Amino acid sequence: MHPDLSKLTNKELEAYQFLNTHQQQVSYMSLRDIANQTHISTATILRLITKLGYNSFQEYKFSLKQESTVDLSYDLSEIINALRHLEDDYYEEKLYEIAGLLKESKAVIFHGIGGSASIAAYGARKLAEAGLFAFSSSDPFFLNSSMLKQRADIFLSISGNTKEILDLATLVSKDKDNGQFSIAITANLSSEIAKLCDWTIAYPLTIKRDQQFISTSQLVTVAIIEKLTYIIKTLF
Repeated sequence: MHPDLSKLTNKELEAYQFLNTHQQQVSYMSLRDIANQTHISTATILRLITKLGYNSFQEYKFSLKQESTVDLSYDLSEIINALRHLEDDYYEEKLYEIAGLLKESKAVIFHGIGGSASIAAYGARKLAEAGLFAFSSSDPFFLNSSMLKQRADIFLSISGNTKEILDLATLVSKDKDNGQFSIAITANLSSEIAKLCDWTIAYPLTIKRDQQFISTSQLVTVAIIEKLTYIIKTLF
């Protein structure tokens, strides 16, 4: 059940965003744990729970566990299918070609906004482990000042249409004279980010939205990063 977001106070909206984006963890957290993590009072959280249509916090947590069980079975089959597609010749050839380009680049910068930011940091660590100079950034001013030539910019975006990531990609696209190239990893092949980037790795997952939040799994993105890392290691 979803409230009318326009009727929530700022603190209630903060609490709602936390509950909505950490559903699996919340189902095993206490009310006090959530309050400590969000710096929002237990009274505010309980008031939000009531607005969500639940009589108690325990009832809300029980509902989360029920929904998680149902959604997981559906998501899992789709995710497994998408992971299997990564073994197809089409993906194999594309990943090997991109891995070769990454290996020759002087730097690799991962970009992600929101939930994709942590995946971007993970991707940078994995490629660094493979011997590349890699890091993550979501700061456009950093891009202006870096002046790195022959670099690769990797943009992570499930929808491929997030304004902040598109702004970054647009800024990066102006730097092509320095031998820079860009890669989009997205679930939306027809997205704006795919049009802006030189290369696109698109995976077949349904883009799910919960109000204004995207709740599609990032597991396939992680698998693509892992596969690129493995290929790059074999190329050294």
